[in-house]
Amino acid sequence: MSATEVTMSEATMGPGGYRILELLSEAGGVNNCGIYLAAAPSTDDLVICKQRDDGDVWVEAHVARQLTGFAHLVSLLDYFPASKTNKNHSLYFGYCDQGTLEDLRLRHYLFQTKIPESFIWHVLLSMAKALEACHTGLGKPDWEPIAHRDVHRGNILLSAPKDPAEQYPEVYLADFGRAEMGVARNQEAMQSDIAHLAFTVFDLCSADEEHGPEIVNDLKSRVENGLFGYSEELRVVLSILMDYQEAEDEDIARRPIEELVPWIEELRGRAEMQEYEGELILE
Repeated sequence: MSATEVTMSEATMGPGGYRILELLSEAGGVNNCGIYLAAAPSTDDLVICKQRDDGDVWVEAHVARQLTGFAHLVSLLDYFPASKTNKNHSLYFGYCDQGTLEDLRLRHYLFQTKIPESFIWHVLLSMAKALEACHTGLGKPDWEPIAHRDVHRGNILLSAPKDPAEQYPEVYLADFGRAEMGVARNQEAMQSDIAHLAFTVFDLCSADEEHGPEIVNDLKSRVENGLFGYSEELRVVLSILMDYQEAEDEDIARRPIEELVPWIEELRGRAEMQEYEGELILE
């Protein structure tokens, strides 16, 4: 048993009757006081507890509530403000049992194997749907657009599929600590979400390579020149989405977020996939 892991009987009781089982991540980042594995009251279902100081915790809690119930976005289960007995705010989220995209990428790097292209499209499409929900509300009335502002492989989680017939894990976008609402006036933040998704997907395409400092122009050049070992259709999608980063360039034609999902689905259907060994290293 690790120093941060405890049994159910030894668990610390958190707000709302949740039991804190294990420290997953030390304090750090935006007002983050630690990420914990916890057990829900009555059911003992595993959940994630994010503890925060004041900061803009109210914004994170409100954003998480607004996004709960959408596909490919981690749901907020409970929120307990700081009190006399609990100095930190506690946000409880659904638990994803297969780690992060960063965990997956590191395993493929250690074993020097490329990730199957069909899974890369699966991640790209899942996250495009997540961002469409954030940015548009998918038809919810009076929706205030939400920019996530922190899309990277450590904030994309994997969970075993509910349907055992599905080939790949379900993919979820998490951590709304830097999110902003009402950014219709700030289109740049939402365009940056899309560009960062493209750079994150490129990270998966180069999982078997050592990652040094990420220089945006170098990554774009590699994709535009087809130097990443996957289909032409995937190259086209990534090179176009990476250009969303160039917010001040009016010559770049950017599809509205509502058009991205069907466009990605269309190109995925035409792609001659490079599957390599055909297996994900999930553990």
